[in-house]
Amino acid sequence: MTTCHFAVFQDWYAKYISQTTKKGEFVRETDKEMVKSSQRVNASVYWTWDQLAMATFLNEKVVKETKRAKVSVELHEEAKRGMMKVDWDSEGANVTVVTDVDQKVFEQEIYKAVL
Repeated sequence: MTTCHFAVFQDWYAKYISQTTKKGEFVRETDKEMVKSSQRVNASVYWTWDQLAMATFLNEKVVKETKRAKVSVELHEEAKRGMMKVDWDSEGANVTVVTDVDQKVFEQEIYKAVL
């Protein structure tokens, strides 16, 4: 599962990564470059696709709405390599895409995961 549009606010994210547990330290280290990038462009949100994928498996209540779609991953175009391409109109849906989440449940689950 994945989602098209989902992010958390920087202030919540700062609290999330400030935990002094080993898991919190791991998250800080692995997300360091993404945080720097967000700060460079003065973004008010942080994109949390990996954390969202994890949270959907930890608690199904995170997911409010899904849609089936035909999805592939770009392998050839260098600038887009690794990006997911979603085709909502074609037959042969092969992935469930999360289109809406419960922000509060997500934040609770992901915060607990790094305690």
